[in-house]
Amino acid sequence: MKYNNFNDLLDGWIVHTARECMRRDGCHVPMVIGFTSDGSPSFHHLTELMCNADEMEQYGDEAYNSAKDMIATYIKKSLIKEKAIAYVHVAECWFLAQKKDKPLKTYNIRKLPEKEEALSIAWEYKHNGVHRSGSYFMPFKRSKGGIVFKKTISIDGSKTGGRFVNLLS
Repeated sequence: MKYNNFNDLLDGWIVHTARECMRRDGCHVPMVIGFTSDGSPSFHHLTELMCNADEMEQYGDEAYNSAKDMIATYIKKSLIKEKAIAYVHVAECWFLAQKKDKPLKTYNIRKLPEKEEALSIAWEYKHNGVHRSGSYFMPFKRSKGGIVFKKTISIDGSKTGGRFVNLLS
């Protein structure tokens, strides 16, 4: 698999399919799809693991964050074991628009009433001297008619962060 083929797959199929799943089902299963050099995919459905992490919240934010960190470490080790050269992480997320002069006082956005929802796709490709990463951020609103997406934003990997970013590095 070459970078351009992966990029075509990402832009043409994965982003479209993730968006359509949200529209059809009203949600998206959190998952990681790893790809080997021959283009073979491996699917890692994270629903059960993420539910277990959510249950850890009763023990505090530190327990919750530690559980999510362990899931990311597990996925990273799985991708290395599979000899993945690329992956895509798809999940719903919370976000909060912020102003430059008013930084957030907490990273616990999921508990803030003014939070918004988005579909997030983080990706990385690392093979034959080519190393690229990035993400797609797709804010949406829920309405009686279903999911309504706002503008999709593509973000270069140097400007993104998170647990499921740069798992091949």
